[in-house]
Amino acid sequence: MHSDGELNTFDAQISAHFEGRACCMFEQKFDDILTAINMPARVQHTAEREGARVKHTFTAEWSADDAMACKTPEMELELSRPIIDIQYQWHSGCGTDRSLKADWCAPTHSKISSGCPLTCFYSDNGTNRLTVALDDCVTLISRQMGVREEDATLSIKIKIPLDATGKLESYSVTLWLDETACRYEDAIRAVNAWWEQKYESMPVPKAARMPMYSCWYNFHQSVYAHEVEAECARAKALGMDTVIVDDGWQTDDNSRGYAYCGDWQPTPGKIPDMRAHVKAVHDLGMKYMLWYSVPFIGKYSEAAKLFKGKTLEYQERMGAYTLDPRYPEVRQYLIDTYVRALKEWDLDGFKLDFIDSFRMRPDTPAWREGMDYVVLEDAVRRLMVDVMKALRDKGRYTDRIPPELHGPGNARIRQHDARGRLPQFHVHQPRGHGRSAPDQRQYRGAFRHAGMECERQRGVRGRSDRKRAVLHGAGFGTS
Repeated sequence: MHSDGELNTFDAQISAHFEGRACCMFEQKFDDILTAINMPARVQHTAEREGARVKHTFTAEWSADDAMACKTPEMELELSRPIIDIQYQWHSGCGTDRSLKADWCAPTHSKISSGCPLTCFYSDNGTNRLTVALDDCVTLISRQMGVREEDATLSIKIKIPLDATGKLESYSVTLWLDETACRYEDAIRAVNAWWEQKYESMPVPKAARMPMYSCWYNFHQSVYAHEVEAECARAKALGMDTVIVDDGWQTDDNSRGYAYCGDWQPTPGKIPDMRAHVKAVHDLGMKYMLWYSVPFIGKYSEAAKLFKGKTLEYQERMGAYTLDPRYPEVRQYLIDTYVRALKEWDLDGFKLDFIDSFRMRPDTPAWREGMDYVVLEDAVRRLMVDVMKALRDKGRYTDRIPPELHGPGNARIRQHDARGRLPQFHVHQPRGHGRSAPDQRQYRGAFRHAGMECERQRGVRGRSDRKRAVLHGAGFGTS
C-alpha cells in the first residue's frame, strides 16, 4: 500500500457556474485518476495493489459552510484506458445489450434499491479486460463509461452527489480497478466477495432457490381463490413448491394501475376468506407468497387520506401516490401491514415490489417537520432493514405499537421517536431513478435546517449511528 501523503488541497481551480451560482472546481490527479470537487475540499488518496488489481481510496473533507455555499456539492472521478481486446461490457442493468457505447450515451445509475456500482469490460472470448467498481452501494451514483471517439479510448466518469451521501463534512469511497486476465464472471465474483466484507449478505431460504409458480403470467389481475388453488394443484404435480399470488388480490378493478393499492385487504369478490385460501394451498404442499407494491397508495385508498402530505409524488397515469419513507409513521405503517398479513393469513413470504420507485421530484419537499431522515436512500434502507427484521421476528419487533393504532384510515398511528441518525445534509433530488434515469436535482435549502438539527442532536445519536442495507442476491443485508 502506498499513500500520497498528508491531506492535499486541490491545486487546480477552474471557475464554473452551477444553476446560476458560481462555484470553483478543485481538481487533482492521483496516479492517472482525475478527482474533482466543486467546492473547497481536501482529498487524501491511498492505493492498494495486488497483481493487476488496484483499490484506490479517496477521502474528501470540507467545511459545512463551504458545502452550504455550493448548491450542488459533487465529487467526480475520471480516468481513461486504451481499448485493447474489449468488445463487450456488463453491468447490472444491461439486460441482453452488452455492446460498447459511446461516452456521450446516457449514464447508468446505482443506489440502495436498484443496480450496483460495477461495470465489467471483456473480450470476445469472455476474458476480463477491466472491471470498475465502487464500494458505496447505497448512494445514488452516476457512471458514464464508453468510447471516446476522438482518440478511441475508454472514457470512465463517475459522479457522486455528496449531499446524497448523508455526510456532513467528509466522505470516503474506494474505486476498484481490476485488469486481471480471468473469466469476466470471475472478475464480477471477486467484486461481490469484496462487497461482502462491508455489507453482510442476506440469508437466502432454500425455498427461494426452488421452482415457483407466479400467477401474474397466467392470471394477471384476475386472481380468484378457486382458480388459484386449482392451478396450484397442477403446479405441484410439476414440481413447484411455492406460488406467488401477484397484483389483483386487493381489488376488483382489473384495468391495471394502482388506484386501489394501499389498504391491502383482499377483495371479497376474488378471495372471500384469505386465511382459508392460504390453508387450501398449504394443504397441497405448497408455500404461499403475496404481492405488495411497497411505495404506492392508490387515490381511492384510505391510506391516501391517512398520509396526505407525506408522499413523494402523485402519478396520474397510475392513479397512485408514492409514500415518503422519510417519515417514521410511513415506515411503521408498511411494517405493520406486512407483519399483520404474516400473522393473520399464515403467509410464507412476500413479493415486495417497486422498491426502486421511491424517488424525489422537483416539487417534493426536501425536508419537513416530522421527518427523521433527509436523504431518501437512507430512509429506504432503514425501511427495508426494519421490514426484514420484523418479518424474521414474526412481528415481535412491532408489538410496541398498540393494535388499535394499526390499519388504514386510523390517523392515530403513533409518532414514535426517531430510530437512527438525524439529517446531516440537505437532500439530493434526482428526477428519475434506476437504470438510465437522469441525475437532475433541485434543492430547497434544507441543508441549513437539517445541519443545525443534526448539531443539536449529535450528542444523543452521533453521526456514526447508521444502518446499511444492500440488495444482494435475493435480499437485503445489514451491517
